[in-house]
Amino acid sequence: MPFVTDSYSSSAKMEAVAALGMAVNARKSRGFPGRRKQEEVQALVRISLPLQAATWQSGEGGCTGLVVDPQGLLTGKVEFELPASDPGMEMQQNPGEEEFLSFCQKIADFARDFSPETLEVTGLITRPEEAAPLLKEDDQERQTVTSWLEQTVSTEEVLELLQQKISDYHNSAQAWTNLKQEALAYRDHLAGKIKQEAAEAREASDRALDELKQQVGSAIAARRQEIENSRENAHQEHQRQKELLQAELERFQKEFKETGEEIWRDKIKAEEKRMADNDRKLKDTLARLDDDERKFNRHQEERINKFHSEREKRLEAYEQRLKRLDTAVAEVEKAVDHRVDSCRRQNQKVADLVVTLPEEHCEKSFPVIFYAALFSGDRWQVFPPQEFSTRGIKGRVTRLMGLINLPFRPSSQLGEILAEKIQELIPGHVMEAGLLENNLLNDPGFVEEARAGLSLFIDQGALEKKHSGMFEGF
Repeated sequence: MPFVTDSYSSSAKMEAVAALGMAVNARKSRGFPGRRKQEEVQALVRISLPLQAATWQSGEGGCTGLVVDPQGLLTGKVEFELPASDPGMEMQQNPGEEEFLSFCQKIADFARDFSPETLEVTGLITRPEEAAPLLKEDDQERQTVTSWLEQTVSTEEVLELLQQKISDYHNSAQAWTNLKQEALAYRDHLAGKIKQEAAEAREASDRALDELKQQVGSAIAARRQEIENSRENAHQEHQRQKELLQAELERFQKEFKETGEEIWRDKIKAEEKRMADNDRKLKDTLARLDDDERKFNRHQEERINKFHSEREKRLEAYEQRLKRLDTAVAEVEKAVDHRVDSCRRQNQKVADLVVTLPEEHCEKSFPVIFYAALFSGDRWQVFPPQEFSTRGIKGRVTRLMGLINLPFRPSSQLGEILAEKIQELIPGHVMEAGLLENNLLNDPGFVEEARAGLSLFIDQGALEKKHSGMFEGF
């Protein structure tokens, strides 16, 4: 890619004026107040650092690709919502009902246990919007130092690592789904057994209820016959006593009529009382027998009602067992489905890191151009790729500080980060000598391009005329 990433006429001149202008602007003043001198720009070097595109998904006429830093200057962090872990548990063969419920609880609890996981990938660039402006071909025929750094990162290994991670999430989702299906199947198996037990219990209780009703009917009939016999006996005894008492009463009445003696009157009254007592005794006996019959019938009905109640409790227990099964497995389904959905969403975590490229650039290496300036005092400063732009408030502040408000700004924050990395590496590195051998300030053609570009900028109003002597001395 060119150092100035956006399109503009006379781009070779613009690159020269941008690079040399930034070097001039970056000079620092040294010395005591009143005798301060600005640093000297001793060298200016054009550096090419490759970024590699790697196809993530291909499509008609293009692809989405990851951007990799083969030098490993950057490490990308991919934040996943959860680890790509398998359930790590298996259902024992033919567990009992309680064991299965406990197993379901463990599955649901583990499935809900989310903890974020960070994957660090050396060389992976995770800011695609920052990388996109840098993925352009370098169209400048310029003296350039190709990246001196060893390429420690394999694009294929980066792809393989991320593809394996996504595959792990796919496998995890499948493992959780299989475990859920196994739980569902065993729930159906247990539910079938419970329903069968409930049906057998219902049939058995129906038979027992029929037998109980027959027993109750027989007991009531027998008791009714006993009570009927007792009534008949009470009536007979009453009639016998009544006849005896009536005969005595008639005899006393006859004696009283014949003699008129008062003793017979008293005996008549006593006999009439015994006859009334006999009638009352019959009435009380019949009432007691009626009450006994009602109590007996009620007791027998209570036997049936009690059986009904106990029967419903037994059958309800089967329903409760089915509900517990359904509730436990529903919790498993909910928790596992959520985890599976999350596993499948993790593919988007990588998809968010891709850039869209035309087909011819899907597996291409892009040279990213930086300029490194050496100032007196062995201070290096590296400038990232730029774009032509007014700098607004930042430019006005620059002007107030006595610096030149150059019409450029970094085209990407990623470029700035890489420039800082390179700047940290240069001092004392074996590459430093190689950089000095490619000093563009020793190339009159480069300086002339910078001056021509400066004149063009002033003519177009991009720079103020007072800066026309900015490159004097080079």
